[in-house]
Amino acid sequence: MVKRAAPDGHTLLVVPQGNLTINPTLLARPGYSVEADFAPVASLAKAANVIAVHPGVPAKTVQELVVLSKARPATISYAS
Repeated sequence: MVKRAAPDGHTLLVVPQGNLTINPTLLARPGYSVEADFAPVASLAKAANVIAVHPGVPAKTVQELVVLSKARPATISYAS
């Protein structure tokens, strides 16, 4: 709907940081081009990404966590 709206300044799209640009990598045909169909106006907020693990998990870096989760896929769970 936003892509098809008249460029008159009456329609705004507010999305969480990254979603608009990540979706084209996940979807075969997202139906829009970030560069061609939208123009940034303002950044409303920023949030840090954090990964926290239980102290008993032997991984101490993100790379170690990835290796561990690939080695034992049925034993690692997450929440976001």
